[in-house]
Amino acid sequence: MLKAPHGRLCSMRVGVYVDGFNLFYGGRDLCPETSMWMWLDLRGLVAEVVAEKSPWCCVEISPIVYCTAEISDRADSLSRQQRHHLALRFAESVDHIELGEFRSTVKRSVVAVPLSNSRKGKFTPKILHFDQDPIADSNWTFHVPREGRLLVSHAKREEKGTDVNIAAHLLIDVLTKRIDAAMVVTNDSDLAFPITSARSMCPVGVVNPRGNHTAGALRGDSLDGVGGHWWYRLTASDFLDHPLPDVVGPYTRPAEWT
Repeated sequence: MLKAPHGRLCSMRVGVYVDGFNLFYGGRDLCPETSMWMWLDLRGLVAEVVAEKSPWCCVEISPIVYCTAEISDRADSLSRQQRHHLALRFAESVDHIELGEFRSTVKRSVVAVPLSNSRKGKFTPKILHFDQDPIADSNWTFHVPREGRLLVSHAKREEKGTDVNIAAHLLIDVLTKRIDAAMVVTNDSDLAFPITSARSMCPVGVVNPRGNHTAGALRGDSLDGVGGHWWYRLTASDFLDHPLPDVVGPYTRPAEWT
């Protein structure tokens, strides 16, 4: 690794590790009036962010590892998602797609409301009991178990394994010296430990795709560990300015993504 006179780090092999669902929710929130951003060219996006927002230069971006899960409970969404994955591979916009597991289940949870003095995003729940009658709505099904606590059945859709897959790819590539620097696209604080560990061995850029404040656990100082670290938050333009071509080999942008 070389350092240029102006302080930018040069001649670097940069590995990129993308949290697919974090990226999806970020694009959805930042671009609410269109779905065009979903036909996204990850390599184009990553290359511009590194070139314009990082202190690194003369980089070779490889590998780009895209970690996500297939939406197994919605056939139409799954078909479009798989088409995008195939287009990403065909266009060599990613080097590897690592799939976790998508689960759609019905859960029962205790009915609760936040206390009035709660802060945004964090609250101490007040458990409601059956004699408090919090909601009178025929669309809700309540269950009254022992101790009189109200339970409500609700759908829960979640992906599993993405954070573990990102952590594994990141640390394996760092420890085997496959890369000189890493860029992680996520705002998931569960990745704080592997990212902090990687900073002791190589420069790391953390790119927040959500448009909100970067999770405190993912922050740090540019001089931590080996130094050369940086942070960036994606904007709507970052998503909209980097589409794949409408037709990528045999794969065409879904009509719904316009």
